[in-house]
Amino acid sequence: MIFATEMQRDVLEYFGGINIWLVLFDNYFPEKSLNSVMPNNEQGTYLAVQYLYNQGHRRIFDCGV
Repeated sequence: MIFATEMQRDVLEYFGGINIWLVLFDNYFPEKSLNSVMPNNEQGTYLAVQYLYNQGHRRIFDCGV
């Protein structure tokens, strides 16, 4: 598994020559035949804030400034 958030196509070409199983995380290249996992960051943030709120936290985004 490769954390590929900022991976560019030229770097991807390097991995094309290696004969191993490969999964990209947080990026995909539709023209390539690669497995990818794309997280839903918006839903994850919502669920995390909802959990904190339900636990009684109210100053969730207070940076202390």
